Amino acid sequence: MNGAAANLVGDVTPGSVYAHIDQSLGPWAAQRPVFKTNVETFVSLRKAEPPIPLADLQALATDFPGSSTTLALDPSYEPERTDKQKADPAIPRPDPEKNAVFARLQRYVKVNLVRPVGAGHMWHAAMDSKACELTVLGQHYRTLVASGMI
Repeated sequence: MNGAAANLVGDVTPGSVYAHIDQSLGPWAAQRPVFKTNVETFVSLRKAEPPIPLADLQALATDFPGSSTTLALDPSYEPERTDKQKADPAIPRPDPEKNAVFARLQRYVKVNLVRPVGAGHMWHAAMDSKACELTVLGQHYRTLVASGMI
């Protein structure tokens, strides 16, 4: 109830409590919880601090115009670089607007909404001019945002 079972908008619902308990027990538990309900909608039992700002979540549909859209990255998205990279004229300088977008993308990665494509980490995706894409969970939340539900 302190937020571990909260969804991305901060609501702790009976379903999210069940999911949290089920995940916490793992496959080794001898007993499994059973969740039965006959409700039309879940109520929020408690409002917790969401793991990502609501404004970030609402920007998901802007950052990714379509569910299967990939967002092309380049070195100008990444503000951090080595001295050698700073001295290399072939590497574009950081762009403050793109840096703000990249910071948001990093927050998406932390909550499993986005993943880099063709790279192990978002820094490498940016510096190697790769891309990032929505995860299945990201596609779900993007759809909720695009339909005005979030």
